[in-house]
Amino acid sequence: MSAARERRSVLLVVPAFGRYELARIVFAQLAGVRDWLAPHGLDAQVVVIADDENLTEANASGFLTVEHDNRYLGDRFNAGYELAYREGYDYVSAHGSDSFLDPRVLLPL
Repeated sequence: MSAARERRSVLLVVPAFGRYELARIVFAQLAGVRDWLAPHGLDAQVVVIADDENLTEANASGFLTVEHDNRYLGDRFNAGYELAYREGYDYVSAHGSDSFLDPRVLLPL
């Protein structure tokens, strides 16, 4: 019998700007992804990087938030990557605030 695999962690990095109705739908889907992955041995969390009402929506979804101005998309992704490094996540996965995610793609991690 093989030894049980230790739990791994992944941070889903999601820069967001505007499009609040769409972001709410995607945030709800990502919350479902986070919850679906837990019993499969993968502790997932979502961080939303924004400077607008998306931070409030992210907090309501139980996500981490980073307030960062919206000038450069790469800077916002980097803010999420830096958080993942500081907090010791095993993996990072970048996503748009308008993208759905099939959680099964993360299972091989």
